[in-house]
Amino acid sequence: MRSIKRILVLVLVLSLAAGSMAAGVLAEAVAPDAVARGLAYFAQIQNDDGGFPREKGAPSDVVNTSWVVMALAAAGEDPEGAAWSREGKSPVAYLQRAAVDSPGTTESARMLLALAAAGVEGRDLVRHLEGLQQPDGQFCNPELGEEDLVNAHIWTVLALSSQEDGEWDMEKARQWLLEVQNDDGGFGWHVGGDSDTDDTAAAVQALRVLGESAYRSEGINKALAFIKGRQTLDGGFNASDLLGKASNSASGSWVLQAMASLGIDPDSEEWLVGGLGVVDELTKRQRSDGAFEWKEGVRSAPAQITAYAVMGLSGKAHPVNRLPGSHDFPDVASFHWAADSVSVMVVEGVMQGYPDGRFRPEEPVTREEFTTMMVKALGIDPMTSQVSLGFDDLPRTRWSHPYVMAAYHRGIIQGRSPERFDPTAGISGAELATILVNGLGLDPVEDGQGFPWYAGSVSLAGELELLYPRFDTGLKATRAQCAYSIHQFLKVRP
Repeated sequence: MRSIKRILVLVLVLSLAAGSMAAGVLAEAVAPDAVARGLAYFAQIQNDDGGFPREKGAPSDVVNTSWVVMALAAAGEDPEGAAWSREGKSPVAYLQRAAVDSPGTTESARMLLALAAAGVEGRDLVRHLEGLQQPDGQFCNPELGEEDLVNAHIWTVLALSSQEDGEWDMEKARQWLLEVQNDDGGFGWHVGGDSDTDDTAAAVQALRVLGESAYRSEGINKALAFIKGRQTLDGGFNASDLLGKASNSASGSWVLQAMASLGIDPDSEEWLVGGLGVVDELTKRQRSDGAFEWKEGVRSAPAQITAYAVMGLSGKAHPVNRLPGSHDFPDVASFHWAADSVSVMVVEGVMQGYPDGRFRPEEPVTREEFTTMMVKALGIDPMTSQVSLGFDDLPRTRWSHPYVMAAYHRGIIQGRSPERFDPTAGISGAELATILVNGLGLDPVEDGQGFPWYAGSVSLAGELELLYPRFDTGLKATRAQCAYSIHQFLKVRP
């Protein structure tokens, strides 16, 4: 009962905190003080027309106003509120009055992202962007010679994903983006161009909203490896060799947003260099007025760079108006048999939805995923170690290793053999029941010779009502089934 009471309190707190937003697990700022100082800088430079300039004293422009509007929304501000209006003119009104700088696809996508961040409709932009999808799935405007632009595709995907629904082919868009990924795992701004950190981080966010798994996607894992290779000794990231080997605030901000889209803790051991991470590198670039330098001693486009930093340090991925942890899923109706369990799992931080807004209740769960869910449900800290568990297929650098290690050392999970964990294999009903019983610290009664190894655990799990409807020991468990059983587990856990 203690777990249920804690869940109800958390739901109430989240409902109050979310305001007009959908209830869910809200992203947390990784550096709230730095975000607050960034907001103060925006207040200093805002012009009387409601817009934002490149730097203080310059005229307002659509580019900087769009980025700042997204940053305000990411930080929890209302871009249309009184606090951000000058003589009754808000930055959103400025965008609505202004014309897009050019008819390019990226410009239209940026405008739609800004309007969506403020909760404003942009139907004409939506129709325009949807109409640019080519038969192979790419988004581009051939009349403007955009056939080779990868960044136009990425930003259109992110912009259209800011909408509740749409008429575009997500699967083809996903396939096209994966096909233009470079051999080094990164993405460039154009097809065949050298990979850079910024476009790769944006591509990761696009792949997430297109449904690529944060855990099992080969494309995302390759992109993360490329990004890791661009990390510098101060914990930050550089964009490419062309722009120098020193870290810069823009690249660090994009990487933070990519991490947010994947649920990665930027201060986790694997993303630290000598104890320093990207948050350390980024916050030291903030000057006394709240603006962020691009590089040490280089104050370039301060409004835009500060907007990037505020979004990254707010822990929000693009599109910033979407809640990756929302538990109001279109594919889990209120009358779905596991709807309550799905909501509890998301609120408790045990599971999360996909950035495209779906939960995918029928998707199979792997052994490493279920182990991670159980570690989170039990409130156990993942274990980081310089020593591998010894499984040939689970290296220390794999994302799930800290969770598997924590569960393994508590007797919750075992390998398939001393050398093999089989992390990506689906979790069977028999394995699920055994892990649940182990998680409760119970010893099932052995059924004797002739019974399968899991018989005692399945029997005990059944008595405790931990098993999902239509349970089958041999079939792989789905996300909905895992949500239900872990929810039941929390109810009976001492």
